[in-house]
Amino acid sequence: LAAPDAGWAGRGWLENGGHLRREAEGFRLTPDSEQAGSDSYPGVFREPAVRDWRQMVALESAMYWPGEASAIMGLRVDDRRGNPPYAERFQQEFAVTQGWNQIRIAVEELSLTSGGRPFRLDHVVHWGVFLVSDVPVDYFLIRSVQLIVPEEQP
Repeated sequence: LAAPDAGWAGRGWLENGGHLRREAEGFRLTPDSEQAGSDSYPGVFREPAVRDWRQMVALESAMYWPGEASAIMGLRVDDRRGNPPYAERFQQEFAVTQGWNQIRIAVEELSLTSGGRPFRLDHVVHWGVFLVSDVPVDYFLIRSVQLIVPEEQP
């Protein structure tokens, strides 16, 4: 879904409340300073290269949080175009602490939207990561974001 060392990695991002750039350790999101303290939820979003997630096991990534104080991040996945309301999308929040934080969301968890509607795993149109907490931060990093396929049985 996102690999910082891939040639296509810098294209197709929608930046919200910040600026994204690729670095050796991952994607660096620098929030807009004028957005600090607002409801901007700085983050990045993109369309997936793979839209059918039914056969996947999990979505995995890692995030680097530089701040001493912990923060809440969000991962959002949409099966409808536009900007569906909270109840009509999958959204999961998680705490991050200083350093690298591993993220793994089982695809079974994605089977319902936040409002309880069955989520169309065969029609994923958008995903993203964003800062939920209203905390000052200079940047945060996102490592490769990948879908994990089932292991083949011998």
